Amino acid sequence: MPLSKKIEDKDFGEVKLSKYKKAKYLKVKVAANAAVSMSMPYSISYEDAMHFLEEKRDWVKDELEKLELNSGQLKFLKPKGVIDITEPLENFPGSIIPIDFSTKFRSLEIIRTELTKATYRITPSTIRVYVPEKKERPQQFSLFGFLDFAQQEEEKDDLKAIKEVVKEAIEKALKREAHNYLPRRLKELSDKHQLFYEGLSLRNTKTRWGSCTHDNKINLCIHMMKLPEHLIDYIMLHELAHTIEKNHSVHFWSLLSDLLARDAKSVDKELKDYSTELIIV
Repeated sequence: MPLSKKIEDKDFGEVKLSKYKKAKYLKVKVAANAAVSMSMPYSISYEDAMHFLEEKRDWVKDELEKLELNSGQLKFLKPKGVIDITEPLENFPGSIIPIDFSTKFRSLEIIRTELTKATYRITPSTIRVYVPEKKERPQQFSLFGFLDFAQQEEEKDDLKAIKEVVKEAIEKALKREAHNYLPRRLKELSDKHQLFYEGLSLRNTKTRWGSCTHDNKINLCIHMMKLPEHLIDYIMLHELAHTIEKNHSVHFWSLLSDLLARDAKSVDKELKDYSTELIIV
């Protein structure tokens, strides 16, 4: 476990400083939820770390401004909805790196290997992404451990390649789970509530969880498989309700509330905490 300390900063609020055995230099991070943190070697003092933060103050402010500008993309996500693989890859000591992300049937694992490039394997219970051990490069440091620009850019390229493999692996698992689960579950709900549809399509949509056409053909997004079970059912019942009510009238919400046996709009509000897109930082 890392050795951690929390410090209040006049601009950024609570800043978490974490010492890791494998850390070789200081690093400032701005998370998707606007939390500022620093990772550091045991050999560097907290006082020096705060001097380094002072050097990076303008950069951190710029990153926070970018987050605010991009809030339209991130505002529907809870912090757990953002897949964060940056810090664990660098600082976790073991070969298997736990990531706080799962689908309905599988959890995500990052595994260090001696392979030269990232790859993945989907098992019945896991999405395993195998990544190369971090490359050892000659390093140039400033007084407080700041890496030179060229090396940082090279490391960003390595991480970008890993993120692309992570995204591909997750989307493949979501597609597999969606085809195995959603048609069966939709039919169960259809039979239970006597709401019938004419066909089902599963898609990797970017903006909508589901839709129902005028002739009662239902479309569902494969990213439903990363939602809690009650929200998966909510989306299906939402579209089944459209086989009766084609708009979002008072009658529609009343019907949907009856199907759910609870207030439909409160569940719809809960769904807005999630996104159909994969956001990997």
